[in-house]
Amino acid sequence: MTNKDALKRLGETFTSIRVSATQKLKDRQLLRICCLLWLILTILWGIYFAGYKMINYDPGWYVGTFPAVRGRLMEKTGLPLVWSERQCVLLYKKADSADTIMSDMKLLNKNLGLNASDYYSKIVSSPTNEFVVQNLTTSHLIKIKDLFANNERFIVQSYFDRQQTNLPRKVIRQIGETQQFGNREVGMSGWEKFYNKKLSGSDGKYRVKIDKFGNWKLDSWEEIKKPTPGEDVYLPINIEQISSN
Repeated sequence: MTNKDALKRLGETFTSIRVSATQKLKDRQLLRICCLLWLILTILWGIYFAGYKMINYDPGWYVGTFPAVRGRLMEKTGLPLVWSERQCVLLYKKADSADTIMSDMKLLNKNLGLNASDYYSKIVSSPTNEFVVQNLTTSHLIKIKDLFANNERFIVQSYFDRQQTNLPRKVIRQIGETQQFGNREVGMSGWEKFYNKKLSGSDGKYRVKIDKFGNWKLDSWEEIKKPTPGEDVYLPINIEQISSN
């Protein structure tokens, strides 16, 4: 083989190496482009699917708890000294539009006989988004059942409130006080604190269907675990003995 042939073959070899390297570089660039396109399509599909799910899918059930009724404090002869009663209060979630608020207040006037203008002024000037309209009795609940069933801005909230017989001040101090934590009554002093565990009972559980915005769906509330009422506690002394100690 002459020197000329050897140089020619060497040149062909280098040319082949350059072509191969260039092709590999193009292949890598093409692979990067394909990976980038795949990533973009995946992100776009995820965004589309999340939006589609929000619009078309049912988020399902919300599970919550509700408190048991607190037990009674009794004197040893069986006379109830303290007990709990369920109370209800009507709340109003302030609407964005003044016209809507006035329209809602007219519904209050129609159902409860409340002065629409007075309540409109109170709600508009209130710094909070939730406004306590008034405490409710059983007769009130019957009158407004359609009101809060078809208007999500009206909410009926219930809670237990401790009641007492007409007792001497000294007895009331020994019985002690409770405080609301959430919807639960907790003993903070006196007999209420000492017997708190027995009096408290255990919470019940419920579930309710929610929409995509987290709002409860009407008529979907279900009790899934009954609450266990607190125990009645019989104090070892009667009122006369408590008063004299």
